[in-house]
Amino acid sequence: MQYRETLPPDCPPPSALSITEQTVRYRLLEGATPTQKDFDSFAKQKGHYVRSRKRTQCVQSGVSLWKSPNSVRALLASDLNEEGRWQSIGELTIQTGAGKLNPIESNGHQTWWPSKDFNPVENCKVVP
Repeated sequence: MQYRETLPPDCPPPSALSITEQTVRYRLLEGATPTQKDFDSFAKQKGHYVRSRKRTQCVQSGVSLWKSPNSVRALLASDLNEEGRWQSIGELTIQTGAGKLNPIESNGHQTWWPSKDFNPVENCKVVP
């Protein structure tokens, strides 16, 4: 599979699952409508990898998604958004074969490595 971004070796990890059925997840968006930039990885947004014990280079090369809109609403209201970077919530319908997802973490977070041929903007709508 070809991915949207160049990934480090051994990425996605063996724990990542192929998307075998349509899946809905949620993403923080910077504006009132989704753009391609909203689906850039942390590494692409920063222009480099950041040294971190929690975030491997592979995780930094993925896109953060959430299982429920409530988890994303909590982030919008948190200190993590004190500069107001994120403005809205996108509901993303991920089609079969559109990359790989890590298993859902206890807080509802998932890392997604999108396939090159999937267009997230066309499959995302803003939720109230």
